[in-house]
Amino acid sequence: MSNVLIVDDDPSMRDLCRLIAKRQGLPALAAHSGTEAEALALQHQPVLILMDLGLPGQDGAETCRRLRSRGYGGQITLMSTLQDSVGVERAKGCGANNYLAKLNIYHGLIGLMNAAAEQSTSSQLTGGPMGGLNNAYPNRVCDSAGG
Repeated sequence: MSNVLIVDDDPSMRDLCRLIAKRQGLPALAAHSGTEAEALALQHQPVLILMDLGLPGQDGAETCRRLRSRGYGGQITLMSTLQDSVGVERAKGCGANNYLAKLNIYHGLIGLMNAAAEQSTSSQLTGGPMGGLNNAYPNRVCDSAGG
């Protein structure tokens, strides 16, 4: 079964995301930094990466850019407490598929995990910037149409 990689420097957010993944039947890896996330993603090729935009050091946008440049084609969703167009634009600019405001985290994560579980059973992923899973859940902030 495919797994999910959760990247956040806040242990409580990592725990919450891991709990939701577990309840959706998805094994979850966790990382606390962009550097650690990059190594885990390239090694395990998770079906979905949920990553904090505001990581200290190598932030989520830079980590996303680096993963894309190294050939990672899975789904990347950046999360942040920001609920404005700046976060959405940063997500689009670095190659992320989605942006999720942490205020909407619970319902958004349930939708992402359900879509990831469906994708893992089909064994065929659609990747690339702003494509794939972003149409599978209702609380997205950005999509392939740019909205």
